[in-house]
Amino acid sequence: MKILNKKIDLRFYSIALILCYPLLKFNIISILTGVCAITSIFYFIINKENMDKKYLKYFLSSSSFVLIMLVTLLYTDNLKHGFIKIQQSSSILIFPLIFFFFQKKITSKQFDKLLEIFNIACLLCTIYIYTEIYENGLFSYLFEKEVSFWNNPFRDVLNNLNYLDLHPSYYSIWLLFCNLFLINKLVTRKNSLFIVFLILLQVIFFIFTSFLFASRATIIGFLIAVLILLILTIKSNLKKAIAVSLIVVLSSISITQISFLKVRFFDEVNAQKLKPPVGIAHTSSNIRVGIYKCASELFQKKPIIGFGIGDVQAELNNCYLQFHTRVYQEGNYNTHSTYLNLLLSGGIIGLLLFLLSIFLQFKLALKSENYLYLSFILLIIPFFLFENVLSRMHGAVFYGLFNALFIKQILSTKK
Repeated sequence: MKILNKKIDLRFYSIALILCYPLLKFNIISILTGVCAITSIFYFIINKENMDKKYLKYFLSSSSFVLIMLVTLLYTDNLKHGFIKIQQSSSILIFPLIFFFFQKKITSKQFDKLLEIFNIACLLCTIYIYTEIYENGLFSYLFEKEVSFWNNPFRDVLNNLNYLDLHPSYYSIWLLFCNLFLINKLVTRKNSLFIVFLILLQVIFFIFTSFLFASRATIIGFLIAVLILLILTIKSNLKKAIAVSLIVVLSSISITQISFLKVRFFDEVNAQKLKPPVGIAHTSSNIRVGIYKCASELFQKKPIIGFGIGDVQAELNNCYLQFHTRVYQEGNYNTHSTYLNLLLSGGIIGLLLFLLSIFLQFKLALKSENYLYLSFILLIIPFFLFENVLSRMHGAVFYGLFNALFIKQILSTKK
């Protein structure tokens, strides 16, 4: 009765539940997304609210490339696979639709609370992962001087968790985004010494954890994002110079001296020639060379409209047959690049719409002086280059959810 009498609005809390997704299985995430959509529409109707037309252009700019992927179903041969791919990236459409048209305004204070909830969820998820690492007896590896890139035991644990289905790259980008939020909070607000100590402790903890799983794309994106964030938010030139110098020095030392990173950034790249793999002599680097070679060949066949979202994987698999290895058949490798996937699925049109979307988001972040949003974009751009983010639910949810939230919060507080 309190709900019907408009004394309680559960829309904010439905978003808060979704932001616990690092702790949840895929089916629970889907259920909570549906609950959020139904709750938002319910309150929109009983409160007799009107849609704000100003959000239409932001909805189209945020999800136009996904709409193009829907259009490609008209000429793709494998419709079933195409619908599965659309379903995996549906968060890019669903969250902007819910937040822009059916959610009430999100204040800066509410937005901070939502980020805190996500941060706590990532912290709890990390604690759970360390319990798995402990049960597998892997803490001794922390003190190993030599670690082989062929077998990172921490990545193996993450790929085989008992409760959750996580990927090292996607999990790492959650932690590093939390770090951007915490660093922004540290630099832009007045905090007690105790709060500063807790923030620094968690930042170090998350950086250390991301180093264990050694995801190159996320680390590169984080270094770019955090440098720009510090340059734009620190007012004192001296403090700015000290902070930037410290980040550059520490990152250089980490990449060259910490074994988990050194083997990923240097040893793995130098282990094989940058040519497609032959036989069992393969690394993630030369596997990508073969993927990019096939992507280039396929693009030349249908450069304008692409093959359609349902046929890209089949075309790639046929192209992989030219290489003298079974690696691609055993791994069923996708494009490992969001840009290439859009290029092969929707041609130049699909890729240009996506790049335009990123550009407009970048412009909005600068215009509104929302440097945390800007750092989010800078974090995700290199990630798009090396991972097919929209083909995984965790990637689509992360990008679709936070991108829509940032835009909603900016438009709720700025004219």
